[in-house]
Amino acid sequence: MQKIFRRLYNLISMDISPCIIAEKITLRSLYDHSTLIDNHSTLTLRS
Repeated sequence: MQKIFRRLYNLISMDISPCIIAEKITLRSLYDHSTLIDNHSTLTLRS
């Protein structure tokens, strides 16, 4: 039973980590380049 949980945890953390990293990078770049972003690209990112 413990092995199953450990395997599930590893799968979940492997899936989530890149998402969190990508999200941080995206937020950082959005913040850095906020002056370059127009309404159209903002709408595109939200959808």
